[in-house]
Amino acid sequence: MKHTTVMMSAVVAASLLSTSALALDRANTSEKGSLLVFPNVDVSGDKNTIIRLQNDYSDSVSLKCYWKNGTKFFTDFQIELTKFQPIWISARDGEGTYSVPPFPTSTNQDYLDKIGLGGGEYATPSRVTLPEHARTAGELQCWAVDGGGASEIRWNHLAGSATVVDASQGTAYQYNAWGFRCLVGGNGDACVVADAGQLDLNGNEYEACPKKLIGHFSPAETALGGMQVHRNELTLASCNQDLTQDQQFHFTKLKFNVWNEQEAKYTGAYQCMDSWHQGLLDGVQNNGRNFTASSLKTDVARFKVRGMKSSVCERADNRKTFAIDESIVTEEAGLLGVMATTYGLGESDGLAEAGTTLHMLGQRDGFIAYDPQEVIEERPAR
Repeated sequence: MKHTTVMMSAVVAASLLSTSALALDRANTSEKGSLLVFPNVDVSGDKNTIIRLQNDYSDSVSLKCYWKNGTKFFTDFQIELTKFQPIWISARDGEGTYSVPPFPTSTNQDYLDKIGLGGGEYATPSRVTLPEHARTAGELQCWAVDGGGASEIRWNHLAGSATVVDASQGTAYQYNAWGFRCLVGGNGDACVVADAGQLDLNGNEYEACPKKLIGHFSPAETALGGMQVHRNELTLASCNQDLTQDQQFHFTKLKFNVWNEQEAKYTGAYQCMDSWHQGLLDGVQNNGRNFTASSLKTDVARFKVRGMKSSVCERADNRKTFAIDESIVTEEAGLLGVMATTYGLGESDGLAEAGTTLHMLGQRDGFIAYDPQEVIEERPAR
């Protein structure tokens, strides 16, 4: 019996240790990291997004950053944070502690051609949809690199937040960036297991992505506690990201399950997306009614969403458009997300906004591919 007790204790301890270690190898919004992802950057209309970054270490570090809008057009920049330095950036004009390129509002024509929204005689829209403001909203990724920008490095001392401001409504909300720790080497060492130019979000090089996200909400037009819910806007970013010059587009199907207060489950809601999507919960492409007050018949509900491979969102290439590859192949993808809710307050119907990142479930591998700076070579000896 004594041996059995010892063995059982050892097994339980090992199990707890294993579970704890596993949980720590996944990105989150409360811990520092070497890679930060801001899923929602919005400069549409009268909106702006203020990015705050901080370096919690006694030495300086360089960051490689990419803005990318909903049409997959991106712009990169590199900045340096001095020891213990916090900075801010205005996405609309690039002003702040340092001047950087503003959030790009140009259109990636190759991407529009790919999904059938680029015009042309044989253009047929795919099931992948874009928000109306796809050019003026998107995401930001920043990670620690060596001084020359040739390689990503371990620097698990970065944290950040974003404040999305709507001047026309007089509202704003804030959320924390998703942080990924580098799991390789010591502080300042190269964070590379395979090749430089790809951040592997797999629990070996960097922390893995969440496999599923969980959120709760009150449906639009619900009145509770002296306020009325006007809208719930969901922003999701895939963990499969290509930021290279030879950019490849990555597609997935967002599958939603919804439960109301009586535990009734609503299925069949889905959205075809690429690496980024933003829209109202009740505007989800298929069965968006699952998020409405008339269907749920309760004041509170919850949902679970995952990115999965599905033939529903796929299509073959159109042979008549020889110069354009319109084939769409979906894949499983980890997700990062933010939800913003707009409320009406009291009889004056003043507006307020609240933003929150979503809860996580499981792990899924992901990646960020980019073009690293080339090493500057010396003239060889004769």
